[in-house]
Parts: sequence; C-alpha cells; structure tokens
Amino acid sequence: MKMWIFAIVLTLAAVGNCLDYESRVDALEQMLGEVQTKTVHQNKVIQKLKQQLETVQRSEDTLKNALTVDKRVTATPVVAFFATRQQNLTSITLHQTIVFEDATVNVQNAYNNNTGVFTCPLTGLYEFATTIVSAGEHHNLNFQMMMESTEIAYVHATLYEYDMGTQVAVAHCNKGQRVLIRQATHSRFGLPGGFCTFSGHLIQMY
Repeated sequence: MKMWIFAIVLTLAAVGNCLDYESRVDALEQMLGEVQTKTVHQNKVIQKLKQQLETVQRSEDTLKNALTVDKRVTATPVVAFFATRQQNLTSITLHQTIVFEDATVNVQNAYNNNTGVFTCPLTGLYEFATTIVSAGEHHNLNFQMMMESTEIAYVHATLYEYDMGTQVAVAHCNKGQRVLIRQATHSRFGLPGGFCTFSGHLIQMY
C-alpha cells in the first residue's frame, strides 16, 4: 500500500514539473514576443531620428553656405561717388572729358574732380550712371561713357533746351582702369551748370 502511495506521489510531482516547465516556456515566448515588438518600435524610432538628423545637417549646411555668402558680401568694401557739373560749359571739343567738379560723395576718393576721371580702386563689378542736359543751342548732345578706350555706354539728348539724356552701365573693371564721360561728336554746344551728373559704385569685389 505504501509503495502505491509513493508511486502516485512521484507521478504527481513529475506532472507538476512538466506543467511548470511548459508555463515557463510560455512565459519566455511571451517575453520574447514583447522584446521583438519593442525592438521593431525602437528601430522605427531610430530611423525617424536618423531622418531628423539628416534634415538638421542639411539645414546646417544651408546656413553655413548662406553665412559664407553673407561674409563675402560684408567683406566687399564700399566704393562710391556722385559728382555734378556746377559750372556752365561751352565750346566742348571732340573727345573732351567732362569734369564734374562737385563730388558730394567720393568714398575711397577714386573719383578725381579735377580731371573727371574715376579710377577703379578694386577689381570687381561696377555700376556707372550719367545724365547730360542740353543748354538748347540747336545741337544734339552725344556723349560716351568710356572705360579706357572702350565705350561702355552712349548718351544722347536732343537739341531742345533742357532735354535730358541718361545712361546706366554695369561693367567689370580691373584695378587701375579709368572710367570717364567724354564728348562723342565734333560740334559746338554747351552744358548748363547744376544739371549734369556722373556717378558709380562697386557692386561686388572679385
């Protein structure tokens, strides 16, 4: 009788151990599934963070490029002049340089108000402008904006009194090159004082 009881106890213990092992396996499989789910979620989070980092890096590169351009622009020194012909001018000869003697703006002192010549102090891109006004002496006005021996703009005004001719030019100018306004046709006429102007400025230094 005792032997039967002992056998039953051993059998029940073995069954209990099997059930406990299966429960542990089930628990481990559940934990593994949870870990896999978390891993998938974390991978998605990591991928999203990588994309955000790439976006930030691109924005940083764009900002650096913008700052580089801004530094180049900021580094360009100011070169500018504005001069007016205040005195009446008569009997202008062919290719005579017009002197605009009243230089109210002359940053870098590159414009000579005694000769009417602007000498480029720096190599770069410049803008020049001139306005010529007729004194009404029955002659058309024709002037050239010259850079050394090259015409970069042509200015024309009709013979009627106080008719106006204006021209603007953008040109590359090497350091030391000269820009001026000169008479283009051989005729006798005059310019009234206080109306004719010559100006220019550096847009971008190279």
